[in-house]
Amino acid sequence: FAVGVASTTHQPHLKPRLASQARVVRHAGVAKVPGASYVPTPQALTTLPTSILPGAVAACIGLLSAAPAEAVDALPSAVVAYGHYAGVVGAGVCLGVQRALVRPSMSEKDTELLSLASSAYAVSLLVTLGSGYARVVEFGKGWEFYAHEPIFWLKITFTAVLLAASAFPALIISSGKPMSPKLTARMTSVINAELLAVVSIPLFATLMARGVLYADWFPWQAGLAPATLAWLGLTLRYAKEALTWSDEGETSGNDAQ
Repeated sequence: FAVGVASTTHQPHLKPRLASQARVVRHAGVAKVPGASYVPTPQALTTLPTSILPGAVAACIGLLSAAPAEAVDALPSAVVAYGHYAGVVGAGVCLGVQRALVRPSMSEKDTELLSLASSAYAVSLLVTLGSGYARVVEFGKGWEFYAHEPIFWLKITFTAVLLAASAFPALIISSGKPMSPKLTARMTSVINAELLAVVSIPLFATLMARGVLYADWFPWQAGLAPATLAWLGLTLRYAKEALTWSDEGETSGNDAQ
C-alpha cells in the first residue's frame, strides 16, 4: 500500500482511490510501521472481524450443514458393514465352540452349551446374510458391480456350501442324539469344513472389493446357477444324513465325505 501511495506522484488518477483506501485503513485501526508494513492495533482486532462477520458466519454454516448430511448418509452403511463383519466373526466363534465341545459321552452341561452355540451360530448366519444382502443392493458397490464379479459368485457358492453343511450339526444337536465316537467323528468333520468356509469367505470378499477378475461380459446367471445347485443338493444330502443317522447302519462312505 505504501508503494502504491508513493507511485501516485506519477499516476494522479490513482490518488482519490488510494486516499479512500487509506481512510478505511485508518478507520479500522491499522497502524503504520516504517518500511510500508502494517500491524493491527487493538482497535483493529475488534473492528475488522465485525466487517467480515457475515461472510465467515455463512461459510461456517455451510460447512456445518454439509458435514452432518454426509455423516447421516454414511451412518446406515457403517452400521450394516459392522453387522456383516460381526456376523462372520460370531459364526466363526460359535463354530469354534462347537468344535471344542463335541466329544463322545458329553456331559449334560456340555450338551446345553453345544445347543446354545448352535443357536447363536444360526443367529450369526442370519445377521451375516441380512447385512450382506443390504450391502449388495443398497450400501455397497451396487448390484451392477457384484453381478459381473466372478469372485462375488464364488463367495456366494462357498456361503451356500456353508449353509448346507450347517444343516447336519443343527439337526443332530436339536434331535438330542447321544455323541457316539462315530457320530463325533462325523460332526467334527462337518464342523471343520464349515470353519474352512468361514475363513475362506473373507478372502473372497477382499479380492471382490478390489475388482479382481471383474468382467462386464460375465452374466450373473452363470454365477447364481452353481451356488443354487450346491445349496439345494447339499442341504438335502446333509439333512437326510442327519435325519437317518444310525451308528449301526452307517456306511464307510459317509465317514470319508
